[in-house]
Amino acid sequence: MALRIGLPIEQMRTTYTMAAKQRKYVLLAMIGLTAALALSGFAATKQAIDAPESIAEFAWQNRLILINVDSQPPLMPFMRELDYQQLTDRKLVVYALINKQSYQILPSGVMKRTKPFDKALQATLTSPNTAVVIGLDGGQKAEYEIESLNFERISALIDTMPMRQSELGR
Repeated sequence: MALRIGLPIEQMRTTYTMAAKQRKYVLLAMIGLTAALALSGFAATKQAIDAPESIAEFAWQNRLILINVDSQPPLMPFMRELDYQQLTDRKLVVYALINKQSYQILPSGVMKRTKPFDKALQATLTSPNTAVVIGLDGGQKAEYEIESLNFERISALIDTMPMRQSELGR
């Protein structure tokens, strides 16, 4: 009686071929995931602006939503509402001051630490649990309590602004 060690050659070939196919599918899945993340705004894009040091740096380039909260949980519902295309269309950038540290909020719940912006946000956001909308001209357009913060409502407000109407060609 012969003792067999290992798999027969044909079984080894089949196992190797299956492993190669699995690697191919994993690679395709990784490529698809990378593309999906890039389209969702996760990748570095025009929205991922280098960390500013003052709000004046945004004048005539971007509108801002500036949020002041003590912790991240109250911000989560608003973060889930963010849409890359709507942010881009409205030239809108979102920053949060969370426990005195500034973060740029990107779609898909990504938060980018923006330490140089800490002091400017602290000086601007003096009321706790509030958010302000800053227009292209650098002026404050609205203020909201964190509980009533709603991206759709802010988008509608922005769409009524004269400069936004001009951008839309109305």
